[in-house]
Amino acid sequence: MDADPIELRAEGGSFLRMSEFEFFRDGSGGRCNVEVQSGEIFFRTPFLFDLDPFRNFVISTCSIAENLTGLAWFGLEYEPSRVTITGTDRGHIKVSGDLYIGQEQQVVFAFDSDQSFMPPFIGSLKELLDTVANV
Repeated sequence: MDADPIELRAEGGSFLRMSEFEFFRDGSGGRCNVEVQSGEIFFRTPFLFDLDPFRNFVISTCSIAENLTGLAWFGLEYEPSRVTITGTDRGHIKVSGDLYIGQEQQVVFAFDSDQSFMPPFIGSLKELLDTVANV
């Protein structure tokens, strides 16, 4: 799917970027590339996810933007790799992840963002989810 990357930025240059989404024909989920810049660390990895957790991630992320509290995650439901967004009140947004790359590598990351960076991220997520609903 040739959509623009979906990106949640933070002060200081940290970001979570998801791109090159591909949804499986059976409706079970999909894959994308996840890129993270967290402080001095940058990495990019393919990422698999189930569709229901992805839908819930979009809904929960919208709720976090409105209420400034809550938790949103996506990944494979029965696997430990996840990307998580947590609203910690006062407009603070924690972006974190625990990603397993193959059987040998694990990347754990976290950075803080704030609510001012959420609207473009949410808009892109909703647009992508609408596209999936129409396929």
